[in-house]
Amino acid sequence: MKRLVFATMGVGALVFGMTWVFFDPLTIYGTLLALVFFAMATLGIFLPRPGKKGQFEEDD
Repeated sequence: MKRLVFATMGVGALVFGMTWVFFDPLTIYGTLLALVFFAMATLGIFLPRPGKKGQFEEDD
């Protein structure tokens, strides 16, 4: 369940970052924000399975 939450938040942040760059393409800050949001989305989708290393507890 937490994986889905992380993935949803990450993808939402990625969309926000892409929108930010679209409206403000000439600033390096917009590009950096988009990269950070892309990393968040990637981590959210490809996180290790919950409970594997005791980081997350399964709460389905």
